[in-house]
Amino acid sequence: MWQSLELCERELTSTTTCARAAQSWVTKGPALQRLDIKGRGRFGVKHHPSSKLHVLLAEGQTDEERRRFRKRDQWRRSVRGLTEGDGVGVGQGARPVINAHVGGWRW
Repeated sequence: MWQSLELCERELTSTTTCARAAQSWVTKGPALQRLDIKGRGRFGVKHHPSSKLHVLLAEGQTDEERRRFRKRDQWRRSVRGLTEGDGVGVGQGARPVINAHVGGWRW
C-alpha cells in the first residue's frame, strides 16, 4: 500500500497540483479462525481479525497552505481592525477595561 501512495505522490507532485487525503476509513476484513490444540484432548479456536484501510486522495490545498492562508487572513483582519473603527488602535469600541493587569500587587 505504501508503494501505491508513493507512486501516487510522485505522479501528483510531478504536475502543479497537490494531493491530500480527502477521506479515510477502516473496515473489518475477514477474521481467520485457527485451531488451538490444548492438553487432555481439549481444543479451542483462535481468532485472527484483520482490517482494511481505505484512503481517497483529492487535489487541493495541503495543510501547510491552508495554515499559511489562515495566518495571512488573520493578519489582514488585525490590520483592518487597527485602522478602522472609532480610532486607531481602539478596536471594537471605547469600553473601559476592567481588571486590567497593571503590574505588581494591588493591595
